[in-house]
Amino acid sequence: MLKSVKFILNSHFPQLYIENAQKFIYITGWSVYTSISLLRGEEDPEGLSNVGELLKRKADEGVRVLILIWNEKMSFFGNEGGVLGTHDEETKNYFANTAVECILVSREKRGSLAENEVASTMYTHHQKTVICDAALNDECEKRQIIAFIGGLDITDGRYDTPEFPLFSTLNTIHQGDFYNNITIGSTPESGPRQPWHDIHAKIEGPIALDIKKNFEERWSRQVDDLESRLYEFDEDEFEFDAPATCLEHEGGSWNVQLFRSITSESCVMKPKYQGHLHSKQGRPVDNGIQKCMIQQIRSSQRFIYMENQYFLGSSYAWQDDTSYPAYHTIPMEITEKIIRKVKANEPFKCYIVIPMFPEGDPASAPIQEILFWQFRTMEMMYSKIGKAIEGTGIHPKNLLAFFCMAKRESPEEVPEDLPQPSPDSPSAQIRQSLRHPIYVHCKMSLFDDEYIIIGSANINERSLGGNRDTEIAVGGFQPEHTIESQGDPRGNVHTFRQALWAAHLGGHNEAFQSPESDGCMETVREIAEGFSEVYNAEEPQHSDVHLLPYPINVDEMGNVTSLDPPLDCFPDTAASVLGAKSGYLPSKLTT
Repeated sequence: MLKSVKFILNSHFPQLYIENAQKFIYITGWSVYTSISLLRGEEDPEGLSNVGELLKRKADEGVRVLILIWNEKMSFFGNEGGVLGTHDEETKNYFANTAVECILVSREKRGSLAENEVASTMYTHHQKTVICDAALNDECEKRQIIAFIGGLDITDGRYDTPEFPLFSTLNTIHQGDFYNNITIGSTPESGPRQPWHDIHAKIEGPIALDIKKNFEERWSRQVDDLESRLYEFDEDEFEFDAPATCLEHEGGSWNVQLFRSITSESCVMKPKYQGHLHSKQGRPVDNGIQKCMIQQIRSSQRFIYMENQYFLGSSYAWQDDTSYPAYHTIPMEITEKIIRKVKANEPFKCYIVIPMFPEGDPASAPIQEILFWQFRTMEMMYSKIGKAIEGTGIHPKNLLAFFCMAKRESPEEVPEDLPQPSPDSPSAQIRQSLRHPIYVHCKMSLFDDEYIIIGSANINERSLGGNRDTEIAVGGFQPEHTIESQGDPRGNVHTFRQALWAAHLGGHNEAFQSPESDGCMETVREIAEGFSEVYNAEEPQHSDVHLLPYPINVDEMGNVTSLDPPLDCFPDTAASVLGAKSGYLPSKLTT
């Protein structure tokens, strides 16, 4: 059921809400790291926002603090941080013998030990939520439920600013929080750090109750021996049904729905709920996030804008590789939408922002294989569009455009006292070029400036299949700001997209008002291509633009090939943009 909500889109963690919680704090995460701070610099002059100490203090005050973290099987004594850097064992040990209940949970809880080990190693709990109580208003003693949901884990490397600095903040706001999983060998002393782009949402109103229920259903299924630790909610204490207050300048009320990717092995599902789901291997599977995305793609009238960490799928239509298990239909649905609009002679555009390459060494076998599946996905989409528009004079990239993000600095932005990296190291190369990919970790889809989906799910089978990684997302719109009600939606979704594009493209542009127009697509591509020249130039120079065209060549027929050398490899690497199959990795792991 759709519910009224105050829906604030941001990338700010709930420090103040955690600080002011009186009853409960529930957290789910792929990773939770106790040593980081949520607020920094002028926001936290006394340095009191350390996550671990904050949560222990709240628990000692009598607040029920419950944390669910994915149990990374590659973490163990002597390697508490894990191969993937989840810090799961470190965090569990930190909260041991405290009032905080921190539980590590495997993805599966069924079947044989061998089955569980395989599933728990390959697939993860990927939901990222914080739920707590907060004051309802100044005139009421009752509390309300506040939730935060999106792509951000409370862990190292996620804190960033709109400037995405590489070197200048190593000894200031990023001191003690150094993270770089792209430039292997980079150090906290010499840098560079890895810039991070993500999106999170603050949720209030009755929909927050559904996010709380998701936590309770997961806790009851996977921590059944501690079910009594869940906070007992009293209607005398809480106001559950009051809609969030929406000010006039915020564009009015919201209709919002919660969606999940999850199975009955990870949460308690009521029989009535199970009756609406399909089953796989005898267990109900909820793939509601994929269903929501399909519905919005089919309903969209003018444009689609996506930011996502991965983009691969619809493998049943890939050239030569149709058997690989990435069957979700999002890429095909987008392709068919574009083709239908072309045939109807109606303007329609799709913009997709992804990382330059997934985290890790881009030349390594796992990353190359993911890039190969991504190439197959792009190839499928462009080839079908190319055939549909043959003879029209329209170029496929004028209908569907892929972008990535990067940062380039000037020599003046590097502190003079910063130590030099080791000669011939990747860090030394970056110190010379002063350029670095910005890691796009967002899981956001936006349709026609009226509907937005934001959560933890990537565009791959792991996130959308329902039976692999567990995910959560919300989708919502403002009834007063739709094409049907207003013609040109100008509510918060529109404002948020405009703000994103201004940050990515160096400022506002009038063309951004109509993303479905040829003029807008041309403007966005021209700005991105201009930055590409700056990014690939031999001499480094500062740029306020962060958006690059994804480095592939697409011809008029939709054939996808690599750029001419050296641009067939990612800058400062020897890694192929189009990727390659490993021949030995399980495809379920990389799709």
